[in-house]
Amino acid sequence: MLTTINGKELWLETTGEGPRVVRVSWPRWDKHVLRRRVNALASGNQVTAFDLEGHGRAPSAGTSPFQAGPEDLGAVLDHLGASSASM
Repeated sequence: MLTTINGKELWLETTGEGPRVVRVSWPRWDKHVLRRRVNALASGNQVTAFDLEGHGRAPSAGTSPFQAGPEDLGAVLDHLGASSASM
C-alpha cells in the first residue's frame, strides 16, 4: 500500500508474526522477487517490505534512493513504531 512517509509516497506491505524484519527492494528486483523473499522470511517473522523511492511501486520524489534510502528506512521504522528490526 502506498503510504506517505518522510514526505513522500513509499510502498509498504507487512505480513507474518514474530520478530520484526524489514526487507528493502533492490533496484534490479521486481515485485515478484521481493514477494518470494518476503514469503520465505514471513514464516516465524513479521516482515515489512518497502520499495525504495522510484523503484517498484513507489513513485520518484526526485531524490536518489541511494541517498534517501537510509533516512527512509529510519522513517519506515518510526512509522511502524519499531525501534529496531533485522534486515
